[in-house]
Amino acid sequence: MSPSDSQPNAGPGNNASENHATVEEVKAIISKAQGGAADPIFTGIMIVSSLSENFTISGDTLRQALADSHIAPAEPWASILSGVRDISKIENKVVVARAQQLETDVRGTRIRLQEVITFEFTNDSSLPRISNIQGVAAHKVIWLNIQQLELIQDQQQKVLRVMTAGGSRDFALPQASA
Repeated sequence: MSPSDSQPNAGPGNNASENHATVEEVKAIISKAQGGAADPIFTGIMIVSSLSENFTISGDTLRQALADSHIAPAEPWASILSGVRDISKIENKVVVARAQQLETDVRGTRIRLQEVITFEFTNDSSLPRISNIQGVAAHKVIWLNIQQLELIQDQQQKVLRVMTAGGSRDFALPQASA
């Protein structure tokens, strides 16, 4: 990783070899990612999973594709998405560039998103994993940096496991409707 990789101005969209997604391409990715998913977290993870290497989506393109797909994210997801400038994926590294830092509440937990969020995305098992997360923290008693997110299967239920230096916590995702 070069020094410029961690700089906000050297983030998504500044590499001439990246593919810049169109609204139609993003709509196709959204349609594929939805495949029975009822939860926005699972759908979001599946969207990232569907991105090819060296791919960039501008925030405006993402929001237009969601609108065209008749997806109106509820809070806090609407606020989170409104500040996204662009998302890029280079090999297994994903960079989310935001217009500004955001602090919001997700299911009773305060979450802080920095202007630049990076993570590695791997799908080497049956369910994807997001690791080496930088720029995301959760607050209960103190602020804890979120280090890893992992989808796991607990019997017939999909669960999001959130890992921090203070331990891990599992969140059951809603079941897909039949």
